[in-house]
Amino acid sequence: MNIRHNKGIDCISTHSKYNFANEPISEYIRKLSPRKKSVLTVAASGDHILNAVSLGAEDVVAFDSNQEALLFSEIKIVACSILSHDQFFHYFTERNDRDKFMNLIAHKLTKKCLDYLRNKRPSLHPDNYEDIHKNNLYTSKSGYKKLQDRLKNVNVEFLHSNIVDLPELLGNRQFDYGMTSNISDYVGSLGLEKKGLHRPHAPKSEQEVEGGYLSHVITSLMNNVGVMQAVLNLWGAHPYAPDRSYPKEETRKFIHDMGFPSRIINLGKSKSVVTMER
Repeated sequence: MNIRHNKGIDCISTHSKYNFANEPISEYIRKLSPRKKSVLTVAASGDHILNAVSLGAEDVVAFDSNQEALLFSEIKIVACSILSHDQFFHYFTERNDRDKFMNLIAHKLTKKCLDYLRNKRPSLHPDNYEDIHKNNLYTSKSGYKKLQDRLKNVNVEFLHSNIVDLPELLGNRQFDYGMTSNISDYVGSLGLEKKGLHRPHAPKSEQEVEGGYLSHVITSLMNNVGVMQAVLNLWGAHPYAPDRSYPKEETRKFIHDMGFPSRIINLGKSKSVVTMER
């Protein structure tokens, strides 16, 4: 296993750290075939990385505008590689001896991450215990063993960046798969409109901004056979903006008009995953 933190950009994040994913990654990542493939993913709780590796991804670039998310993701990855199944879920789901936990994994952490663990002393516990097993592939004993075996051969690179600046940071690098979670729900605050990434002939609505973001990411960062998945509040009530609602057929037309082969996978609660191919 090789982990490194590459120089990113100075960006400010207002979102909090997640200790475990609050979306059903296990339900949609199975649609991908990342074995021996390259994956670009948001870091978030680290679960997107761990689930991709569980299915055989060997080259992962994880980005996040929240520096703490990158460091916490490293802690989880290293812990998975060292601790037994029972140890991992003891330390990450129960009140625990933090110093003992740190001593077990410290020798495998980067200096940057070890300083974070010692000084920040982040909480390891999940916000919602019920969703841990439902949302992830690695939580069973057999799934955890498979993950540990595959972590031996994985390369993980962390980048402190928002989605807008990734193409500039990554240069000509492109990926087989991308996972961006629900970043598009907040993309209006990332400066895409200023960069002219919405479709110029259309109104600058939230949908148009999201469409520009998706087109931008796919064409810049996915290779010729690349597939990207994004969790979107495509229709129905938006949890953080109740006035946003997109009629189902209008949304399907919007996705179709972007010009990429796509599938929409409904996850319930107004959440959907859009799978788009380059």
